[in-house]
Amino acid sequence: MKGVKQLGHRSGNWLSLEQSSEVLSRARGDRMREKRDYAMLALLFGCGLRRSELVGLEMSDVQKRQEHWAIVDLIGKGGHIRTVPIPEWAKRALDEWTVAAGSRTERFFEE
Repeated sequence: MKGVKQLGHRSGNWLSLEQSSEVLSRARGDRMREKRDYAMLALLFGCGLRRSELVGLEMSDVQKRQEHWAIVDLIGKGGHIRTVPIPEWAKRALDEWTVAAGSRTERFFEE
């Protein structure tokens, strides 16, 4: 039925841990595009971000809280505000991309 909430049910296609690791390993590289792609995938997989949340992510959104990195006050689907922890490996990928790209704008990834 259309419009029925599916709480507790997975919808769409989900990657296994092995599949996610394979995608990440294939994206890894030294060129600018590879660093960008790896950082984007790391945040998508590691933080569970939506595509729209990823492209709208700004440097001021990433903060250190209680000795851990997090995306603070992320406005997501339906206007819900949440704080999302960033795994260390994803933060390293983001830092590598930021250094390689230089901080030209406030956004990590341009639309």
